[in-house]
This record gives sequence, C-alpha cells and structure tokens, in this order.
Amino acid sequence: CHSREVRTVALSVPDFDEEAMPRGQKAVNSQISKKLAVWCAEVGEERCLYVDSMALVPHSPHAVKAGLWERDGIHLAPAGYAKFGMGLAAAMLPALLGK
Repeated sequence: CHSREVRTVALSVPDFDEEAMPRGQKAVNSQISKKLAVWCAEVGEERCLYVDSMALVPHSPHAVKAGLWERDGIHLAPAGYAKFGMGLAAAMLPALLGK
C-alpha cells in the first residue's frame, strides 16, 4: 500500500478490564501498541496515522458506570462503540481531508 502512497491507519490494542483477561495480557497489549506507534513514527505521519484506541474509550469505573462497557469487561456496549466511532472519526478526519 505504501508503495502506492496509500495511508495506513494503525489502531492500538483496545483497553479492557484487567480481571477479564489472563494475567500479564495488559503488558503484552501495551508492547504491541508501542511497537505499532513506533512503526508509524518510522514510516512517517504522511503514510501512517496511529490512533490510541485506549484513549478513545478507556476501561474505568466511570466508563463502566456510564454504560460504555459490557459486563464481560472485554467488549464495548453500543454506547461505547458509538463513542469509539466518534473518536476514531475525529482522529481520522484531518488525514481524510489531507490536512
């Protein structure tokens, strides 16, 4: 794609309730996300947009109480997906408009 000057959007691994996943999974996901961010930085902003999906809808007591997360602590609720989509669109809009 990059040889044809097509931009890439790389999303970090989404957040989740640490108790819902195997021990150490958060650290593994963090390393994957860091590697994606570094790769995007190396490729350059004009070719790769990195979006921190954890920042869009973090898993927190407040977000759970607001109904953004399903009870399993892994999946977003419909309101969470809506918030995620709005945040992703806002992050991507400048790139789509060529800014």
